[in-house]
Amino acid sequence: MRRRALLALLLGLPACSQPISGVLTLAPAGMKYSDGCTANHDGTLEMPNGARAVQLAYMEGGAATLTATVRLVATDRPATADLYVEGDRVGHLDVTSKDDKSSAFQLVIAHSGPHAIRLEVHREDQEPGPLVHFEKLVLTQP
Repeated sequence: MRRRALLALLLGLPACSQPISGVLTLAPAGMKYSDGCTANHDGTLEMPNGARAVQLAYMEGGAATLTATVRLVATDRPATADLYVEGDRVGHLDVTSKDDKSSAFQLVIAHSGPHAIRLEVHREDQEPGPLVHFEKLVLTQP
């Protein structure tokens, strides 16, 4: 019995060194967000002009994809959203529709560890109230 267990362990060790693809979906309502944002029960976030949502996430060094899904809330006037990792802008989204829009951005992570991911919402006018509906943020690493 012990020989079988040892044999199974030795045969399984090479599989432990294989990189495993990672997918992390962040619910915006669980992120740290600025004043004026409204968290919804489904995990989404309504964001006014000038708002930001930030989350620390562990990322392995190397290639990564960040996909943000957003839409306009109650206006037909477009907005923009910028996506940052550790203060560097990695993506820009033009939010022009009340339909969900997913935008994927390829990036290279310099080192493994926790990294701050931030989404900021902007529009030139200062119209009050919710502007952008932030559906989700997905981090994928091969």
